[in-house]
Amino acid sequence: MTLSSGPESFGIFNTLATVAKLIDVGAPIITGVGPPISGTSGTLAKTAQGCVYIDISVGSLYMNHGPQNDPSWILIGTAGGFNSQGHSSFTLLRGHFDASIHETSVGVHNFLDAGGSPIPVFNCSHVLFAWIDTRISVVSAGGGGELSLGTSEEPTDIQSEVGTGFVPWNVGINPVDLPNDWNNASKFVRFQADGFLAYFVINAPIIAGQFDVFCYYVQYEQV
Repeated sequence: MTLSSGPESFGIFNTLATVAKLIDVGAPIITGVGPPISGTSGTLAKTAQGCVYIDISVGSLYMNHGPQNDPSWILIGTAGGFNSQGHSSFTLLRGHFDASIHETSVGVHNFLDAGGSPIPVFNCSHVLFAWIDTRISVVSAGGGGELSLGTSEEPTDIQSEVGTGFVPWNVGINPVDLPNDWNNASKFVRFQADGFLAYFVINAPIIAGQFDVFCYYVQYEQV
């Protein structure tokens, strides 16, 4: 038998070592046919929180959000998109703004992830509820600026224009003025094109402020 010393061999060994570590802490990567079942007598009830399960029949990925003795399997996504037939993913989207490091000039700007890339929002997504957590009040040059939230396609879809220094741009946690009622579908925001989570600086640049926007949304494949 000949052992190769090429990069692919090290890749195989590294993968095996990673899987072994996951097994050691009770969080292996598990495959099966059909979705996992939550509860104390459900699928792999002794697996740790954070364990992932792949339903190889449809290519769906699940994660255990519950404790080791009472798993709660949550659908993360599928190989064919963000849903399988009869199912849609339910996801929390977060955008972070800090005037000390992010773009503050007048115009539409994308929120960025930790790697500096725009945060995508996909076609066929519905935002059901959103809120803003302002940690440092947003202040604009001269006090006459406004700010809105949405996507690069529709920058006022989530939060319409509000003057800086007013709710929700002063310190506190506030729902946005659009998708803010779980029981009122007329307030849900439907995205009909791919884009990016964005904020819109209006009239005057921002000189101070820090906030997060959180959006709960569902996404499905167009048929």
